[in-house]
Amino acid sequence: MNQKNNPVPISTKPARKDLHPRNLHNQGYDLPALVETHPALAPHVKTNPHGNLSIDFADPLAVKTLNAALLNRYYNIVAWDIPDGALCPPIPGRADYIHYIADLPGLDQPSCRQYC
Repeated sequence: MNQKNNPVPISTKPARKDLHPRNLHNQGYDLPALVETHPALAPHVKTNPHGNLSIDFADPLAVKTLNAALLNRYYNIVAWDIPDGALCPPIPGRADYIHYIADLPGLDQPSCRQYC
């Protein structure tokens, strides 16, 4: 995965146990870096009651904009969009699917690379 020469930020936060260890998002979001990459996210980023930067995950536009920022910064996808009102699956969960599929036995075998 191309990260536009932006390394995954080193965090002192423990990895989320519900995400795959190789998932780029298992230590939360670097919201300032995401805003830098995708300025449309800025109006959605607020300090939550715990004093951390976050978005309102109940706001569909905020979630959609966060997903666009993640896809842009970490996966080099620039022109991503979905229709308003459409279900917007979270990018970290979808990345997890790919990591767990890659862990399946046999996927590293030459015959599987040819036919899988």
